[in-house]
Amino acid sequence: MLYKAFSVTLKDALAGTYSEPPPYSLYVVRDGETVFYVGQTTDAIETRLQRHALSSLGQFITANAPESDGWQVELVDHRSCAPAVRAGLWPTLPDGARVDPDIAEIALIRVLRPCLNSTYNTNPRPLPERYQRRKSGRVRYG
Repeated sequence: MLYKAFSVTLKDALAGTYSEPPPYSLYVVRDGETVFYVGQTTDAIETRLQRHALSSLGQFITANAPESDGWQVELVDHRSCAPAVRAGLWPTLPDGARVDPDIAEIALIRVLRPCLNSTYNTNPRPLPERYQRRKSGRVRYG
């Protein structure tokens, strides 16, 4: 396991209708095995996701509604990311070493290779075709 996460649906994350999560500083937006985005926040997840409204992530979520309501948002405590840091950045990270949120975010991006992150993502996964078309059939992403 690369990290420990508290998972909620995107719909519940946007509405703030979820039980109190454990502490978190990172989030992963995914649909099953397809990871779309990794980010960092000091705000409540609903606030952070709402600020994405005009970004590529926000536009992507809107373009895939209502199916995107069921996507998962994983709330991740950066302190649980030592395995990801070892896998993506620093293989010799000592046991018990403190993991900084910025380093944990970079490590998760490098290991998970999200489709929509561009910063720190030298080899993003291609966006699966089922997410590349709007209902009109026009190519939107990819």
